[in-house]
Amino acid sequence: MRKNLKIFIIYILFCIIIFLSGKFQLLPRNNNSLVLFFGIFILIAQKDLNKLEKNIIYFVSLIFSFVLFLPLKFISLTILHLSIFTFIFIYIFCYFFDIYNLKLIENEKKLKAKENIINKINTVSLKNLQKKDDEVENEIKQITSLYNTLKSLSYTLNVSEAKEIITDILIKIMSSHFNVKQDEFSFILLFLKENEYYITGSYGYDEEILKKNEKQIVSFVLRNVSKFHGEMYYIPEIKEETSIKLLNFIKSIVYIPFYAQKNLFGVLFFCGFKPNLFEEKHIDYLKLLSNQIAITMEKIYLYEEVDKLSKVDSLTGLFVHRYFQEKLEEEINRANRYGGNVSLIMGDIDFFKQINDTYGHLAGDYILKTISFILKNYTIQSDTVARYGGEEFAIIMPDTNKDIAHMKGVKIRKAIESYNFVYNSIPIKVTMSMGVATFPGDAKTRRELIDCADKALYRAKQEGRNRVLKF
Repeated sequence: MRKNLKIFIIYILFCIIIFLSGKFQLLPRNNNSLVLFFGIFILIAQKDLNKLEKNIIYFVSLIFSFVLFLPLKFISLTILHLSIFTFIFIYIFCYFFDIYNLKLIENEKKLKAKENIINKINTVSLKNLQKKDDEVENEIKQITSLYNTLKSLSYTLNVSEAKEIITDILIKIMSSHFNVKQDEFSFILLFLKENEYYITGSYGYDEEILKKNEKQIVSFVLRNVSKFHGEMYYIPEIKEETSIKLLNFIKSIVYIPFYAQKNLFGVLFFCGFKPNLFEEKHIDYLKLLSNQIAITMEKIYLYEEVDKLSKVDSLTGLFVHRYFQEKLEEEINRANRYGGNVSLIMGDIDFFKQINDTYGHLAGDYILKTISFILKNYTIQSDTVARYGGEEFAIIMPDTNKDIAHMKGVKIRKAIESYNFVYNSIPIKVTMSMGVATFPGDAKTRRELIDCADKALYRAKQEGRNRVLKF
């Protein structure tokens, strides 16, 4: 703009020199020069004006050019001066208006820049919000999927079945929710059974190797759970080797204990084959899983306890009559299916009513408990010992022929006969009579087998008691 102003001043000086020289008659070339200069300044002045303002400038320029081309004898010098001053005024107006316009344009550009920045921020924010929404939605889907997966666990009432379901759930969660490859992790599941912890399930380990190292592994896991105060604990990176060679390749570990009524009844020992295998959200999922497992296992243990109470006689600790019938039916069906045999021993305490009448019912209870103890000691785990009713007992022996069952019965009879029964410092002589029958040789159904064994027992009673007879 300053450069334009200098050119404009030169133009004014040129006009003044012409007027002061007294040569008021302008030659055509002078006129042309003036018009040319005037046109230049007009173009410079109106460059930032709008259409209406430009048209006004063009009109003034036309008038001024017309005046310059007229001979001075037809116009006065005052008109010419007035025209020049008019042009000067227009130019000055345009000069300052141009500055104002430039400021407006600059402000508009700044506002536009700010608007673009705000739009970018809004776009980024919307994208971030959309991303967060997608993440939250995805997390909700994963939690819903995890919940639906865990529902199957809540339906089981059997430890063995629960173990299989937990194993399947863990493998599914690792692959579908955590995106961890199946060769990058392993786990061992410990459960409490009869006051001892055992490995009841595993993934990624050879079962034979686990059996050989079971005591060491159980001791190692329980020791660390105790060290971490029984809380779920994640070790992202393990640098030290353990005393168990089987576990030396583990790079990260999660200990997940299960509690029921503040009692530890199980531990999930989760192993990663690379450091930092789990993210924070993975640990949250595992906590959710551990809570569900704890609830399910507590329910299973309570059910088993109630079920056991319904199956076990409170006085003798032997199975009750109802369970005996169910078990015998089950064993006969199995033997029938696989071509095996089942032997049944029915036993009755000799002169038990007389013992009760002579020494009292408490003495009778003492004898029932002691004989139950002897029966348990002289049978194996696959045998089922039950209190059939009153002073009668029954022993189911799967995959046992009649001769072997008879031999076992004889051993039990001798053990009872030789046992020193003493109640309130009073010795009591106790013996037992027994009858033996075998499926399918003696009977084809459960009822027939019981009837055959009972008839053999009745015959033993008739032939003098304290003996074991075959049907």
